[in-house]
Amino acid sequence: MSTIHTTFPLPNSGRTRRLLIKPWDAFSSMNTLALLVGMIDPITHQVPTDIAGLKIVASQLDKAMADYLSGLQGIGALLRAAHPEGMTEQGLYTVGRLTDNLTAQVSEISSYRDLIALDPRFPSCGYTR
Repeated sequence: MSTIHTTFPLPNSGRTRRLLIKPWDAFSSMNTLALLVGMIDPITHQVPTDIAGLKIVASQLDKAMADYLSGLQGIGALLRAAHPEGMTEQGLYTVGRLTDNLTAQVSEISSYRDLIALDPRFPSCGYTR
């Protein structure tokens, strides 16, 4: 199996964890990791589990989803402005792969957001529509 090898140092511990990421999942995996690392409180170095922290997490997830949806809109605009019939097979594959990656991220973020919204311990972290 082909994997991307990298390490993830643990702060203040002197230890390192090894991450093995499949190349076809690298985009999604690294974005998910970035979301998780971004949620860590810079002072306590812990992931928030109280209501105030989860509100911040929910807000970050909403912003990330909006960014990914904007990316999908950009791809649509690109394809409308360009002439896809003139694109090479590799070019079309690349656009398709990018679309797949962004769609996977939107789906994953939506799942995380739903988990927060449905958690009965944190009723005020739900969607505000």
